[in-house]
Amino acid sequence: PPPGAPAVAALGDMNLGEGSATPAWVAYDGQSLSYGAYFTEKALDGRDRHRQCVIRFHLEDGTVDVHENKTDNSGIVQGRILKRHAAVGASGTPLAIADFQIGRPVTIYGRVYNV
Repeated sequence: PPPGAPAVAALGDMNLGEGSATPAWVAYDGQSLSYGAYFTEKALDGRDRHRQCVIRFHLEDGTVDVHENKTDNSGIVQGRILKRHAAVGASGTPLAIADFQIGRPVTIYGRVYNV
């Protein structure tokens, strides 16, 4: 945020406060919060497979993307899991910063990510 802008209050409401001349998409251009996460899925042999990924929340417009690092010769399709857009959580509302808390699971389109 620019000098003098209330950073914590601005992040919660995705704006810079009432009467601010700088819109959020300008003040937070290119800034994002990155969270390490994992999700669990069943493997073909019946065991649980934990897959690590990175969830990024973009401050300028409140969009989310999910990416899994590729591992050579793993036999699993990896890479981008979710393209950047305003994703919807389990409650049916768009995800916000308050939804991403360390130690608390986040559900995005039916898949539970442990942050």
